[in-house]
Amino acid sequence: MAIPKQASLKKRHREYEGYNGFKKANPIEEPAIKEGASRRTRALDRLLLQACKEWDLDKVKKALAKGASPNAKDSQLKTALMWAVYEENYEIASVLILHGADVNAKDKFGQTALMAAVEMQNVRIAELLLKNNACVHEKSSYGWTALMWAKEKENDELIQMLFGYGATE
Repeated sequence: MAIPKQASLKKRHREYEGYNGFKKANPIEEPAIKEGASRRTRALDRLLLQACKEWDLDKVKKALAKGASPNAKDSQLKTALMWAVYEENYEIASVLILHGADVNAKDKFGQTALMAAVEMQNVRIAELLLKNNACVHEKSSYGWTALMWAKEKENDELIQMLFGYGATE
């Protein structure tokens, strides 16, 4: 049975406009979800990302318990962990790591959560990431490493910590 032309056009318009089944979504805020992910998964991942941005630890835990991916990404490929780092929320970052968040995931610019922590000069979160196998040798799309960020910020504590975890010039 063929789909009526009008229904087909409506479907394409919804996809173009970022339609999510309930309302028009802002495409910039739409998570980058793998093909075939269910609406429920997309909704949970959106909830997780929003909870990270809003410092809502309870919502983070609930979203993860219901099946949100600890590696959920937004349209800029920033993960939930990266948002916890940008918001400088150690507790949320810890919970995400405990649930299997990839500490070496890169956003659309090749930046990792460690680079973000160093850029934010958050020693505590940087150490958490390093203790959970964040790679000190990763480079962003612009060729920057976490050590370069630490030097740019003139943060001797972070510089020494990164050297202690094997960073090189």
